[in-house]
Amino acid sequence: MNQTECPQCQSLNKTQNRFCSTCQFKLSFQILENPICPRCLSAYESGALYCEKDGSQLIEKEELIYRCVTCNKEYADAVKYCPEDGSKIVAYSETSAGNPQLLHTHSSHLETPLGNRILAFLLD
Repeated sequence: MNQTECPQCQSLNKTQNRFCSTCQFKLSFQILENPICPRCLSAYESGALYCEKDGSQLIEKEELIYRCVTCNKEYADAVKYCPEDGSKIVAYSETSAGNPQLLHTHSSHLETPLGNRILAFLLD
């Protein structure tokens, strides 16, 4: 049986436990492989717990889901705009309740609706 020692109270726990059975310390933060910050998307080495830039708890990159803000279609993380409607692709993470939580947008400006962009293009 594989066991992991809790870094807080040193009790032994099953490897698959997310929390220590003695002190409830969140063990999953100790074993993240190449974690990423959900807010700024900075990558860290294994064993890091919090982002140095904004203090966010790090997560595994696989927990991020990239979706279009308009049609909600999922895309790879390299896609910045939806090819179907031109809307921004943003990063989401599934929360423990199963509700998606917006984490990060690929750009720092607000996206103008498609209709307004077309009108501006025609006026130019």
